[in-house]
Parts: sequence; structure tokens; C-alpha cells
Amino acid sequence: MKKIILTSILFAAIIAAQAAKPIFSVTRKDKGWFGYKYVHFHLVVNSSGDEGWVGECSSPGRDECRVGVAGIQDQNEVNAVNALIQFADKAIDSRNFSGTETMRISVEGESTDRIYRVIWNTNEDGDGTINIERDEI
Repeated sequence: MKKIILTSILFAAIIAAQAAKPIFSVTRKDKGWFGYKYVHFHLVVNSSGDEGWVGECSSPGRDECRVGVAGIQDQNEVNAVNALIQFADKAIDSRNFSGTETMRISVEGESTDRIYRVIWNTNEDGDGTINIERDEI
């Protein structure tokens, strides 16, 4: 019985240590035919020292709702975030207004793969939120 309890505690500790950290959150509203007029992202640092983007895209215009590289030196992270935003956009265009998708990428010089997850929840017009997390393994 003690082995089962100890194993359960160890398993729970491992899962807790592998928690996902939010790295991207955007609120979108009032998209025009060609995109957005206002696309604003800024880098935030949480109390644990983790960096991420928070943004808002609004009003009809011509710009895509994509994050740039400002503040983040890791191009792999930028590419993963933009690929997942594009995935969510295609799902929304296909009338799938909420869902999740996971992406695993290998980065040269890192011993383990990175795992990213996008979670989107929008209305028929695409107004809503897209959040991206990176699993910490």
C-alpha cells in the first residue's frame, strides 16, 4: 500500500513539474476583409521570469494578426507561435470556432522536443481569443 501511495505522489509531482507555461495571448475583434487596422503586441514577463506576448488586433484594416520578433531572441518560438495562429485561423475559416492543436518541434542543440498547444475560442466573425502554451518538460 505504501508503494502505491508513494508512486502516486511521485507521478503527481512529475506531472506538476511538466506544466505548460502561457507564451501568447491575443484578443481579436472587428476584422475587415483584408485584416486588421490595429495590431499591437507587447512582451510581458510574469513573476516566474517567463516571457510571453499579449496582444490585441482590432478594426478593419490590412494587417495580419501576427506576432513579430520584438523582445524574443528565439526564432523557433516565433515560428511556432505564428504557425499555430495560422492553424487556428484556418480552423476558424472552416467554421470550427473553438478547439486545440498541439505541435512538437525539434530544435538543434536541445535534447528534448518542444511541445506547443494552441487553444482558440471565437464567434462566427472570428472575434475572440487565441492562447498558446509551451509545455515545460
